[in-house]
Amino acid sequence: MKRGEVYLVCDAGGGTTDLNVLKVEAAAKDRMELVPLSWTEGEAVGSTLIDWKIRMLIKERLSHVKHYLTADIDSTVSAMMQDKFERFKCSFGSVGMDVPKLFLPIPSLPHGGVVDSEDARIEDSKMVITREELRAVFDDQIDKMCSIVDGQLKIVEENYATESVSYLILSGGLGSSSYVQSRIKAKYEWGARAIKVLLADEPQLAVVHGLVLSRIQSRRGGPEMYSLRMCPVSFGIICREGQVIRAATGVSESYRLKLDMGKEKEPWRTRVVMSTLPVDRLPRSLKWEGAQNVCGVETILNPRDMKRKNRHWYDIGKEYNRADFEVRVLVGTGLRYEIWSKDGIRSREHDEIEVDWQTIENQLSQRNADEAGLGIYRS
Repeated sequence: MKRGEVYLVCDAGGGTTDLNVLKVEAAAKDRMELVPLSWTEGEAVGSTLIDWKIRMLIKERLSHVKHYLTADIDSTVSAMMQDKFERFKCSFGSVGMDVPKLFLPIPSLPHGGVVDSEDARIEDSKMVITREELRAVFDDQIDKMCSIVDGQLKIVEENYATESVSYLILSGGLGSSSYVQSRIKAKYEWGARAIKVLLADEPQLAVVHGLVLSRIQSRRGGPEMYSLRMCPVSFGIICREGQVIRAATGVSESYRLKLDMGKEKEPWRTRVVMSTLPVDRLPRSLKWEGAQNVCGVETILNPRDMKRKNRHWYDIGKEYNRADFEVRVLVGTGLRYEIWSKDGIRSREHDEIEVDWQTIENQLSQRNADEAGLGIYRS
């Protein structure tokens, strides 16, 4: 890697595909730093969808001969997709595996009986899956993958005019397929804006390796490898979808709170919520659609950070205390909210909010319909 290079990482796994565009900010040994430019996560592209489509194909064909079967269709399909089909799928497109037909034994046919069916594509009691049929299923997933890649390339072109993607890295189960690699190379490794396509070492473990290397670098005194994090959704009163957060310092914002006299030492509580809605349509209350409850933050504010208001005889309004404090969001593997006064941290600790910075797979707690309506985003 060289400083200034831009990589598009395509992690195509079992059920989903995640893309990240990363720029190399620093490339010295044990001083590697990567900056996110764009991302997309959780797209429904993956090898399990290939399995599902083949499963539906086999199930439809078996319906023509179900009167011969000694077991139900679903269990028969599951047995047929073990071992032989899995090997055929994983080696599809590789050198020496250009087999025109795959013959799948049907385990629930009567022993010694020979069944042929043109409608079920069964020859000599074996179902035939052709190379063209499997290719069509692969191509459907690859076309969707290319559409996502094209979308990221367009984002880079429109938002980072001085940058261009130099390398496209494939990882994950589907990304390790020889046929997928050949299709991706044929599409992107040519023309004036050719992009070199690379395959990650041990593609199914690439994400784990990256996390380990990042941790090792920080433990050795180096900087955070991903010193800037791009928030995938909007969290609470500070973090916006697409906002880049520096891991070392987090992000903070100052607030003021109006407190009734005599309640200075009572705990002040608020809720942190998340929303996947676009930034320009964020909900303003827990009662609004699109707000999900995440965690609570509790604090007893410092009286020294309060100022008495309406305390003069000529003031018309009710006397109250105005508290000034700061809300900080710290980035680790997830998010942690803290409330700070002039003398230091005031809030109680809460469990770190789990955040997948590329893909959000963990469902956070659902909105409580009985919660009071609170102002949850700051304009």
